Amino acid sequence: MQLAGELDAVTSPWFQERIDGNVPVADGKEVELDLSRVTFLDVAGARAVLTLRDDVLRAGGQLQVRGIERGRLPVVRALGLDELLKAPPSSDGESG
Repeated sequence: MQLAGELDAVTSPWFQERIDGNVPVADGKEVELDLSRVTFLDVAGARAVLTLRDDVLRAGGQLQVRGIERGRLPVVRALGLDELLKAPPSSDGESG
């Protein structure tokens, strides 16, 4: 799936609604999320991406995130989001 525009406190609930139960994951299946056309990402948007990652991993799949450059999206650098996406989810199901 590819996102474009802003993923922030206003739009992340919309994103969550669209993906809840609608991302076809199966054991071993890879889901690709392309953020190369996202122009702004805030903490709420980052949390939505991490929630998607946790959901995909719980279902036995893998999440591959593209277009998440530190220089283009400052929150990626501030939160270390690119590194968080490589780490396994926390055991209590909470992201980050």
